[in-house]
Parts: sequence; structure tokens; C-alpha cells
Amino acid sequence: MNEDSALGFPELTLEHLKELTLGEYQLKMGVNYNNEHLAPDNSYLFSSHNEEEGILRVQLRSRYSSRTTRVLWIQYQEHVNGPQGILEWYCRCPIGARTVGCCSHIAAVLRYLGRDRFVEMPVKRNLSDCFLDAAANIVSLMDESDSEDELELEEDTEEELLDV
Repeated sequence: MNEDSALGFPELTLEHLKELTLGEYQLKMGVNYNNEHLAPDNSYLFSSHNEEEGILRVQLRSRYSSRTTRVLWIQYQEHVNGPQGILEWYCRCPIGARTVGCCSHIAAVLRYLGRDRFVEMPVKRNLSDCFLDAAANIVSLMDESDSEDELELEEDTEEELLDV
């Protein structure tokens, strides 16, 4: 996503986001969508298009099917921060036509554009890297444990020799 295309998008706090989404569930799911679209350099991989001034059209890849994309629109007032800057939204997903609250796709985009792009995000790590790090830690712990066992064995042998 080109951040220049959303320079006037309202800044939102977590409290503002909870007010807009009417709870935390969509925000938590939105984090998952954002993590799916987070590139290794912490840039977001959304496809967006400004159809008109103050209307943002975004395509999100589905978390459940790589062949499915969700198309959503968010209407906002430029440079008006807080929930009053977000006017309307619509998503084509089955949940998107809600009259109360919003779907996770909308929550993801609101969270990224309104908050997360202004906050330094932790670097995303592949699950395989985490497993490799854990395995390396286990091996080093085992090596340390083995050397401690060898020291204890040497001490026991010395004591046995002294007893004779």
C-alpha cells in the first residue's frame, strides 16, 4: 500500500478503533489480517485505489483462501482525526453488510491506516525461523547440561579414588 495515497486518513487510537468497531474481536482479527499482509520490511501489501477524494477502495487477500480477495470501501474526511473522521464503510464479504459494527477486513484497514502505520511494528518472523531458533537453544542447553554431567562424573570419580 502506498502511504501517500492515504496521507489525509484520520489518525485513530485504540479507543477510537474500539468505538468504531464496537468491540475488540474485529480488531484482534484485523491484526491477523495485517500480519498476513505485512512484508518482511514491515510495509503492508494492500492494493488500494482512491476512487474519489475521501473514498478509499482496498483489496485484501483472504486469510482462508489465497484465491479470494475482499473488496472494501472506506469514506473518510481528510485530516479529521478520531472516529468522526471515518464516515462510512462497506465490505463485500458475507459479514460486510452489517448495520452495526464492521467486519475484520474493515477493522484491519482502519487499524493500519489510522494507527499502526504511525507505530513502529516488531519485525515479522517466519514460523520456521522461530522453530530453528528454539532448536538451537535446546541443543545449546543440552550441550551445557552434558558438560555439567561430565564435571559431576569427574568429581565423583576423584572422590571414589580418594576413598580407596
